[in-house]
Amino acid sequence: MARTVKHLSLHRIDGTELRVVSDVDTDVLCILSEEETVIRGYSAQGNWPYKLVSLFVLQDLQPLLRQLGQRERVPLEGLQNLAERAVINIYDLHNAEICHIYVNRQVIDKLGYCSDALAIRGLLAHEHAHPLAENETTRASRAVRVEFIPHHGSPQLRQVLAALLDELCVLGPREVFTNELALRCGFGQALFHLDQRVLDGAQHNLVGRATLQRQLLAEAQNGRRTVQDAGVILAVGDMKSHLNLAFEVAPFLRAGLEKQYGDLEQTLQRAILPQLEPEIAAIFWQLVGGYSELSPELSGRELARWAEEIMAIVAAALAERDVMVDYRAVEWEETQREDSRAPEDGA
Repeated sequence: MARTVKHLSLHRIDGTELRVVSDVDTDVLCILSEEETVIRGYSAQGNWPYKLVSLFVLQDLQPLLRQLGQRERVPLEGLQNLAERAVINIYDLHNAEICHIYVNRQVIDKLGYCSDALAIRGLLAHEHAHPLAENETTRASRAVRVEFIPHHGSPQLRQVLAALLDELCVLGPREVFTNELALRCGFGQALFHLDQRVLDGAQHNLVGRATLQRQLLAEAQNGRRTVQDAGVILAVGDMKSHLNLAFEVAPFLRAGLEKQYGDLEQTLQRAILPQLEPEIAAIFWQLVGGYSELSPELSGRELARWAEEIMAIVAAALAERDVMVDYRAVEWEETQREDSRAPEDGA
């Protein structure tokens, strides 16, 4: 179904043409203003390559999902998480002059950011930093495959752990370097404010965790599952929900913003980590250390070795709960030699 365009405008900002298209009629001007601020901020740093930016402020991202699903045999099921993203940057690494920013008005509203200009600035600054932060390690991450397979457990547990370790080892480096670059380019206040909002949301979600904990305890008492299984489910849920916060914290150390890092650390230590399973805090701070020291010049093989160190941290914690896992990280080229076939689109 076609959507009605309710806002269409063209702007010139420091040599960049900004085209704005929206199918909503609220909050567009605020988002446009913050986009202009972000473009000017990066342009002032001298590393801004874009001559054309298209800004789409949409009710939701279903039009983008349909467009991507129709292109180059990319499976829609591999893109469903995009529907939950607040902002996304679609860019071509072979054409550094054009990018397309999509703002999900529905998610922005759900997060409570519609009236928070600084949070929107942080989101836009982060997304624009993605292509600007490309380096040897981020490029290598696209050629690394991780496998993390528990010896026993439900298919759902295996799926969650596989996705978690892929996020920590493959996506994590890209997010860390992206946040670091945005911080170094003068968006520290916006990203710090956005991260404070993220941590506030994490504290709020602890209410739901407490409900899950009571439910699992009741099921263990009723004999529907073992106490051990209940503990594993809760621990893996804590990992899935909170370990990726290390992407937000470590870049402040990398950028030398120790005051902001200390404030985020204090919130985590006081209000969030103590409410989780005991091993989560140790894993979290080891991840922060790993991301803080990550080199931007790793080859695929070197990044695979680093990824296995990250997987070993999580595997050791699971072993304490008698969940043993097999894990490895390899370059795609190595996998292709083993399988004699190339990865499918969207893999």
